[in-house]
Amino acid sequence: MVAIPCPVGIRFTFLGLLGRAATGLVAAALAVSAVAAGESRTLYRHKAWEVRAVAFDNGRLSCVATVTKPSGDAFSVWSDGITPVNLHFFSPRWSFRPGNTDIVIRIDRRKPWTLNDANLQGEGIFFYLGPGNSSLRLMQEIMAGNRLRLFDNQGDLVRSYSLAGSKASIRKLIECTNALKKLRR
Repeated sequence: MVAIPCPVGIRFTFLGLLGRAATGLVAAALAVSAVAAGESRTLYRHKAWEVRAVAFDNGRLSCVATVTKPSGDAFSVWSDGITPVNLHFFSPRWSFRPGNTDIVIRIDRRKPWTLNDANLQGEGIFFYLGPGNSSLRLMQEIMAGNRLRLFDNQGDLVRSYSLAGSKASIRKLIECTNALKKLRR
């Protein structure tokens, strides 16, 4: 068992899952429904990315695609099919007091994105994507990009994350999210 970055106050571990026989949405639905409270299961790994189905202690299910650096720093995309997609930046070296701030991300050499009112908590920065075309465009840039850079509201580089493998991984995240939606019907 290995601890993984997660929102403050939520604890879970990750374990392996999915045999060769299960594929696609059926596999994702089986995986998500089989996750016990307080655990997550790996659905897919590609390059530096990992996609997991997560069951929280409160019974909520979610899917997450994460790229983790050897330092423990991580960038994650969370989705549960109900609440907005959440971008999560994590570092074991951060210790934020609860609050909000504006952050900027830049994918490759594309135009920077300002994320207003990102939530700071402990070791993490959280930002919920709203509905609409701009959120879709941001996710498309992440999927097509090579590197995501995180800047503070002063314009200073905070962290840089590889996006190699993000396209395939986010597609699996979407499959996992669709499986969650089917489970709730």
